[in-house]
Amino acid sequence: MRGEIGAGGSPAGPPPAAFVEFIRYFTAGNHWRAHEVLAELWRGTREEQRRRFYQGLVQLAAAFIHAERGNMTGVQRLLGKAAENLNDVPSRYLGMDVPALVRAIADAAREASCCPAMPTMRR
Repeated sequence: MRGEIGAGGSPAGPPPAAFVEFIRYFTAGNHWRAHEVLAELWRGTREEQRRRFYQGLVQLAAAFIHAERGNMTGVQRLLGKAAENLNDVPSRYLGMDVPALVRAIADAAREASCCPAMPTMRR
């Protein structure tokens, strides 16, 4: 049944199509599209733990969008919020190793903190 919780606190059954699309777009480097496709699912989710999981991933994608635009302050802020939201979900969630993701986010935040602003190219 959809919405049931499986082993480790992760939802039972196959992941939602929008989540699968998010992974596909994000890994392809299309962070804007990844953000957009998951934001709709996040906003429509009522179950708190799942909502925070999706919100953390949306914030992660948004951090990459800010990085692409050279806004390192936005990167740091969104990475912090993403990690905070993802810390509230089980260690394996929808097949994702959440602690490993949170560690990668922390590494990225440290890297972003050493360059408060990236130069932008003028046209």
